[in-house]
Amino acid sequence: MRRLPRSPQPLLVRTEFASPGHWDSLRLALATPDARGHRSEAHIVDDGAFRDLAPNQLLRRLAGPTPLLLVADSAALYREGHPVRVVDPSGAHAAFRCLAAEIAGLEGRLPLQDRDWAAFAAALGTDGVYRGAIVAA
Repeated sequence: MRRLPRSPQPLLVRTEFASPGHWDSLRLALATPDARGHRSEAHIVDDGAFRDLAPNQLLRRLAGPTPLLLVADSAALYREGHPVRVVDPSGAHAAFRCLAAEIAGLEGRLPLQDRDWAAFAAALGTDGVYRGAIVAA
């Protein structure tokens, strides 16, 4: 079983491989500076060994601690704004989705504490996607 690499940065793991063009679009969105000039510093894992794996399967393949697991699944690649699945590696909090353009801001709040997860949860849209507006927890 292939393990995910160790990284002090969040891991962005590609699990959908049908469309290289959509993957390139997601990577471009992450590399584009946000309004504050920040861009994602996620460690990108582009390896077919992780094709179609669910977040819980990816968590079992972590080689060591990581601050955050970001999953580039079919929804992240094909839905507008590239809503990446955000997973708490400790399993203590429910996963949510975050638009690719907001990932750098999310990374800037690492390590996420219980209060931060509550703030993000309160700011999710009705579709479960974080779009950038934090509500005080």
